[in-house]
Amino acid sequence: MGAINYGNQTLTFKYQQPSTSESFNNLLYNILPTGIYDRGTLSIIDNSTIRVSPIEVLISDSTFEVSIKCKTELDVDITVTEPTPYVIMRLEWENTDPNYVDFLSVSFEDLQDTDIILGKAVYENCFLGTRSALMQNLPELCKPNYT
Repeated sequence: MGAINYGNQTLTFKYQQPSTSESFNNLLYNILPTGIYDRGTLSIIDNSTIRVSPIEVLISDSTFEVSIKCKTELDVDITVTEPTPYVIMRLEWENTDPNYVDFLSVSFEDLQDTDIILGKAVYENCFLGTRSALMQNLPELCKPNYT
């Protein structure tokens, strides 16, 4: 253990330093790639509803520079429309409890860099088509043929 601060060091969780959820989540920021790590299959329920099966993601908030793991245990139904076809997860970190990840449908213009895009509702002749254009945010280490 050194007693001299070479290079003006910043230590994360130094001895006897109290920890907060924000400081721990800040530690994860930009260490692991964000995206879908497990599950999250999309299903069309009706002309305006997409169902997301249980999912596990790593998601970030660039304002607070935090990343968290979010894992759902139940299906989530999201209402979609032609103007808001992108099915996303979004973290807007606040130092409050509760503070959950949002499941939303948004337009292309409303997408944010830190959103996890689960997919896009494809409309054919004003009806939600039977095909889905999956544009999943898979982290590089979860993609096939990762080296």
